[in-house]
Amino acid sequence: MKAQNRLAYAAVALAVLGAACGDDDATGPGPLPASASYQGTYGDPMNVGTLSITFVSPVAHVMGGRGGAVRSPAAPITAAATLELSGAGSISLTGSVDNGVLTLSGGGYTLSGALNGGKAGGSSTGPNGDGVFQALSSPAGAEASIICGHYEGTLPDDEPDTGNFYMVASGGVLAIVYHSDGGDNGGFVGTIDAENTINARATASDPDIGNVTLTVSGDINEDRTAALGVYSLTGGGATWGGEWAGSTAACGA
Repeated sequence: MKAQNRLAYAAVALAVLGAACGDDDATGPGPLPASASYQGTYGDPMNVGTLSITFVSPVAHVMGGRGGAVRSPAAPITAAATLELSGAGSISLTGSVDNGVLTLSGGGYTLSGALNGGKAGGSSTGPNGDGVFQALSSPAGAEASIICGHYEGTLPDDEPDTGNFYMVASGGVLAIVYHSDGGDNGGFVGTIDAENTINARATASDPDIGNVTLTVSGDINEDRTAALGVYSLTGGGATWGGEWAGSTAACGA
């Protein structure tokens, strides 16, 4: 993978932490309801997969919430989690969320990040290097859906830009983790509107090429079992991108 592409993906991976874990604002996805169950996605240089987290009690910590929003208990809430990875099987994790700070570990993996407004996200370390994760509240009766798929595009130098992604949708919020065929990984959050239209945008600054912006758009079907769309990346005076598509059926492929 070309150096410019690696830099762009690194910048977008940094953007996910602010998008998923920072305070909600006018442009970010709104909060999700508290739940003891969270469903999500994970990616590192070798694997992509799903992440399931079960807390001992419902949680949806709100940092700096508006309108007198009630915070979840500040005391630690313990959790058990399972990583199902494409290249490493099932891995059990344990940990807790404490005043919005989420930590999970097990099987040589450590996931660290924040939980805010029913959205969790952060970074990881493990046997295959550093990674990222995203998870969304999945309350009973409104469970989150997971879609797995592939993206394919062209870099500015006409080299292929390909990889896989895992997407989780809950309410009007969407979280995606991707893994490029060149070994890069990252993640971001977006929205799903009443017309089942997907929109996501993440921006970060890289010291070598300046601002890098990722834009994703598309559609998801009514029962949230399939989605497709386009993506573009802009940075360093160049723009590149392509198409993406996925389904729940592909998660078992």
